Amino acid sequence: MAISEFGSDFHYCIDFSSNRENILSKKEAIYFATGRQAIQHLLIHNRWERIWIPAYFCYSVVEAIRQTGIKVNFYDDSPLSDDESLISEISFRPNDVLLRMNYFGLREWRNNAKIPVPVIEDHSHDLCGEWATKSNADWIIASVRKTLPVPEGGVLWSPKKHKIPDIPKSTLKNDLLAYKRLEAMLMKTLYLSHNKIAKEAFRSIYISTEENFAALSICSIEDFCKILIDTFDIKDWYKGKKENWKSLLNIECENVGIVQPENLSNCNPFSLILKFNSPEKREVFRNNLIKMQVYPTILWNVPTKQSKEIVNISQSLLSVHCDARYDSQDIALLKKHILNAS
Repeated sequence: MAISEFGSDFHYCIDFSSNRENILSKKEAIYFATGRQAIQHLLIHNRWERIWIPAYFCYSVVEAIRQTGIKVNFYDDSPLSDDESLISEISFRPNDVLLRMNYFGLREWRNNAKIPVPVIEDHSHDLCGEWATKSNADWIIASVRKTLPVPEGGVLWSPKKHKIPDIPKSTLKNDLLAYKRLEAMLMKTLYLSHNKIAKEAFRSIYISTEENFAALSICSIEDFCKILIDTFDIKDWYKGKKENWKSLLNIECENVGIVQPENLSNCNPFSLILKFNSPEKREVFRNNLIKMQVYPTILWNVPTKQSKEIVNISQSLLSVHCDARYDSQDIALLKKHILNAS
């Protein structure tokens, strides 16, 4: 299916004829409706007093973390920072916990052995990279639906084999939300195949379900969504995404750079991360892409109360989706759009 639009929410594009190598099944992982529920559940049951969170982060998730009652402290980590030196300067207390982030799947393996408190790693952007697969963290969380084309899903596992607290079964409210999200994905597939489906019909569902997911009580993933994940070849999906990313590497646009992984052989870039010289140039570029039906994402808007350096970084980056829903012809068109946007 030739695609004329890029980015935004996934359409339904799961291929059941693939080899179905599910790396998550080897992790003794448990699944939640969303990724933020995974960390909320962990914090509630372990009763830590303080959590250290990277300042460059998704602040709706920060708010969800605060709802557990834990005190939130920030350290100035970002995709362009040296996280290890920043962590070495933190004055930890006995009942602290540290959250580390593999931004956009660009970071290599990190050693947690000398960190004096429990460590949670967020691998939402790369489930298959060396850091996730060889982690020595206490816990790993991920929002599965951010990186795989499934209606919902968050995951939690422990590289150190800590006991994972039981979670409630899926609720009717969650099941209905998952079905509604799946409906939007199927509608988008029909829309992209040039059927008579109004774009606003599925966009409104995406928006409303996103809002309602944030208000859900903690529960297990809906059964069919778990089946979709279990029958999905994650490695093959990531392989396709990496090939697409490589195809976009030689783009040269004035005042725009591409943020590189630390070691491509050990990392799976989440998307094409563009870095701009100013927020104004980013906004012009973003609007030009949108006019060509390319819908990039700002990950994330950081509150101005954080350090000037972190805020500046958050205002300079733009994420362009290039995952495996797109074939080589699609990527050639996307490349042309990016070049024309500058």
